[in-house]
Amino acid sequence: AMFVRTWLISNPALPDNQLPAAQAQAQERFTAFVSALARRMESEQRLAR
Repeated sequence: AMFVRTWLISNPALPDNQLPAAQAQAQERFTAFVSALARRMESEQRLAR
């Protein structure tokens, strides 16, 4: 709960005209994250040791 509260305080809402660009960038970043995670899981190198 403290993390969410801090996040909301420090990250103001975007104006409506900036939402489409922000959503597109978020989708690109999420896709890159999932791809990197999949590569890592398929490799010999694990997240935890």
